[in-house]
Amino acid sequence: MLRLLILSSSIGALISLAPKTAHAKLTLDQLESRYVEAIAKSMHYEVTLEDVLGEGVGGWDADPRHPKDTVNCMIWLQLVLAEIYGANPAEKALVLDKIRYYFGRPAFSLRKHYIDHWLSVEPEPLRKVNLNKCGFPYYQHVTLDIDAFLKHRKFSCPLYEMDENKFELQYVNAEGVLRCQKTLPRGHYILFAVPSEQYAQLYLRETGPMGLVHAMILRISTNQEPLIYHASTSAKKVLEEPLPVFLERMKNLHRGYVFYQLDPDWNFGKQASLDLEARKL
Repeated sequence: MLRLLILSSSIGALISLAPKTAHAKLTLDQLESRYVEAIAKSMHYEVTLEDVLGEGVGGWDADPRHPKDTVNCMIWLQLVLAEIYGANPAEKALVLDKIRYYFGRPAFSLRKHYIDHWLSVEPEPLRKVNLNKCGFPYYQHVTLDIDAFLKHRKFSCPLYEMDENKFELQYVNAEGVLRCQKTLPRGHYILFAVPSEQYAQLYLRETGPMGLVHAMILRISTNQEPLIYHASTSAKKVLEEPLPVFLERMKNLHRGYVFYQLDPDWNFGKQASLDLEARKL
């Protein structure tokens, strides 16, 4: 039996369960309903800047695989996605591993340390939203300094697909986001921020440049103002904010934003064979 540490209220205990691999496609209505439920369940978490998770006992990073009551912005998003796709505690733990690690195999070398890298190499279950309807998009090139990151973490082995370190971003600024919420279909969208120079000076000195930072969920509804949900390190809690308020507050830290949607047909139970590089790591 596979022993898994399971997420807080719905996952929080050590159990012996084999994750089911049966896959049931979600309807769009089910997906939207699960978004609402998952976000509501996440509002009690304490938020920190640090990555509080690791690979568990025996791993290079021995921090627990699943959080109890503290998250950072990315772990918060990962927990929400696990709640959305998983129908039971074992499935939620499996989804979390699939989102955090390439091939779903917990190991520091296989961890998806960079948003840019994740969305380029193995973006599931996210799908990019075409931003052309939101107005003129902006472009930015970024080169990850993975060696600086490894030095900062004192990790002497390579990471998976380290040579994949150059990316071109297409994003919209704050005005473009406000146009997006008027033109995109109603529903939930996952946003990542393009950092400003001020953000880089504050948070990226030790790890080097990043193209995308901070995870958010945008809710666009017919009868309510658009809302942003995110794990705020400054407030130390998960926030619900009106979109214009959030954009104004973050104008000096975020240059712009990219939009993604979830794939309702993502088969998280499908087993992928490790490629040669992953097996060596």
